[in-house]
Amino acid sequence: EATRVVTIAYPTLTHKLNPGDSTEGITKVINQSTGILTFKLTVQDFIVTDTIGTPNIIPSGTLSNKYSAAAWIGITPDTFTLKPGESQKINYYVRVPKDARPGGHYAAIVYAPVTTEGVKGSGSTVNSQLGSLFYITVNGPINEQVSVAKFFANPFQEYGPVSVLTQLKNLGDLHTAPKATITVSGLFFNQTQNLPTHNIFPEAARDFSNIFGQNLMIGRYKATLIGSYGASNNLPLVATMY
Repeated sequence: EATRVVTIAYPTLTHKLNPGDSTEGITKVINQSTGILTFKLTVQDFIVTDTIGTPNIIPSGTLSNKYSAAAWIGITPDTFTLKPGESQKINYYVRVPKDARPGGHYAAIVYAPVTTEGVKGSGSTVNSQLGSLFYITVNGPINEQVSVAKFFANPFQEYGPVSVLTQLKNLGDLHTAPKATITVSGLFFNQTQNLPTHNIFPEAARDFSNIFGQNLMIGRYKATLIGSYGASNNLPLVATMY
């Protein structure tokens, strides 16, 4: 039975550009299957609406121009066939309109095997297809605002360990990857962990989970979140609970 395995060399493509700028680059797809695969490539907008960062490809023309970037991107070639073990380099160019809104704009190159049954791969998985995600920052006056929407643990539990749930909401115009630590301290316990680092899409929230302690833990505990975000990483995030 033929296996279908596809690898995308560059699952994330990041560019910071001025209105009116253009740039170009390459990405690559590798057929690690046991059979021949024909690919059809398209460029589409994507958004994130859940709290775990899943990119959702959306039909052309349906995303508001506030975040759209698909119309700015061209690719060549857009159709090709690869034998097992073969790879294909894809050239792309990005042309930012002169009137582009400052902030984040998002699109994806979607690699769709013409026969998609049983395709596995590494890359960004988008709607069961594989993609290279463009994170394009257009320079200019940008609103950056992240809030701690949730900072929660069970107020009482008989045994450890303790799960601390953090939810950060991005109220700004640009994707952001806050850096933060959580410290849990009590009479016989003091531990600090990093909050996992993930991009948070504009107008989306992201859930984070940290596990502290062991089975037997005595006492009252204080949990403190201290972090920062922003292009200069100088905007504060603080939360406390007991």
